[in-house]
Amino acid sequence: MTGAEAAALFKAMADRISKNPDEFQGAYLVVGPDGITVTNALFGPKPNIGLFWATAANHVKVEADAAASAADQANKNAGVYGRR
Repeated sequence: MTGAEAAALFKAMADRISKNPDEFQGAYLVVGPDGITVTNALFGPKPNIGLFWATAANHVKVEADAAASAADQANKNAGVYGRR
């Protein structure tokens, strides 16, 4: 992913927030070096801090675990691990 592509994601998130400023509760946008993105924005009439952080932490952890597992499997398939 290029810097311009990542910037477009951040601009889209900002645009989404600006369209709903009164109900905005929080947002996160993570762009990994491999192009994997994790993004969400919460909107509603009453802020729920616990829901926001639980959702964000779980969402990011699931994506990070999946990416780490894929990288580990790719290393195993490439023969990076094991006897030399």
